Amino acid sequence: MASLPAEVRPVIFGADAASSQDRARKFKELPGYPLTRAGTDVHEFWRSSPFGFRDALNYQIIVNWVIAAHKSQGLFQMDAGRHDVERFWRFEVSGPNSPGNALRLFEQLEHNVKSAPRQEAVTHR
Repeated sequence: MASLPAEVRPVIFGADAASSQDRARKFKELPGYPLTRAGTDVHEFWRSSPFGFRDALNYQIIVNWVIAAHKSQGLFQMDAGRHDVERFWRFEVSGPNSPGNALRLFEQLEHNVKSAPRQEAVTHR
C-alpha cells in the first residue's frame, strides 16, 4: 500500500458482523499504529439482501458456505443466526479518494439489490 500513489490506492475496510438491533461499534485505532486509523463513515449491508435467479438466494449463503467449508474454524457456528448485518469501516490509509470510492461501492451494491426485508439493503452513516 505505501508504495502506491495515494490517489490510486484500493479502499481497505474493516468489517464486523452484527445484529441490526445493536448499535454500531465505534472503531478505534490502535495507539501508535496510524495504519489502523479509520474514517468516520460506516456502511452497512444486510445479509438478507436477495440476489440470483428470481431473488431466490440471499447473502447469508456466504456465511453458510464459510461454516460448511470449515473456513471459520468453529467461530461462525457459535454465532449462526445472530447477525443480520455487516458493518464496514474505511481505513484512512486507503488515500484521499477513498471516502468517495467507498460510497460509490456501496451505492452500486444498493443499486444491484432490488429489495431487502425490513429496510434498505445498504445504509451509510
